[in-house]
Amino acid sequence: MRFGMRSLLLIAGAALPFGACEKAPPPAPPSAVATPPPAPPAPPPPVRSVNATWTFSSDDACTAIAASSAGALRVSVEREKLTLSVFGAPGTPLPGGSTVPVAYAGPSGSWTLAARPAGPRRIVATEPMTEVQASRILFLLDGGAIRLGRASTDFPTLRIPNAGVAGQAWFDCVRKVLLP
Repeated sequence: MRFGMRSLLLIAGAALPFGACEKAPPPAPPSAVATPPPAPPAPPPPVRSVNATWTFSSDDACTAIAASSAGALRVSVEREKLTLSVFGAPGTPLPGGSTVPVAYAGPSGSWTLAARPAGPRRIVATEPMTEVQASRILFLLDGGAIRLGRASTDFPTLRIPNAGVAGQAWFDCVRKVLLP
């Protein structure tokens, strides 16, 4: 079979896809105005901290208080019960909510207790006195920091010093409650 030039052109034209003959749309013009990158997030507010000092008593209960200008931490051990209270000084806001985490971090380790508001300037956590609670007390006596609530709270971090010999003597009271 012989094909003529005219036949070959017809066959080749039919074989091309219909869209191949159309022009491609022109590319979109480049944007003249570039959008600036989003602003970086604001840095967290600086964490304010205050230094506390220890006082100890061994009356009806074994009581240790780490006090500062912004508030105080009170540790009380009596009859199989540990009560940890945080008091805010007048004008020092305490975090709100149904439960408030009380977080300790120091050279001996860290722990967190769930406390509850007990008035406008007081947060309290009460737990059965066990060996775990005794170890938490020992951590406190070694010094460290107590923080209330989340990082955004206005209550300052309490910096607690090592309790030294006075703290060791007071812990004998705790030991007698734990192991009568």
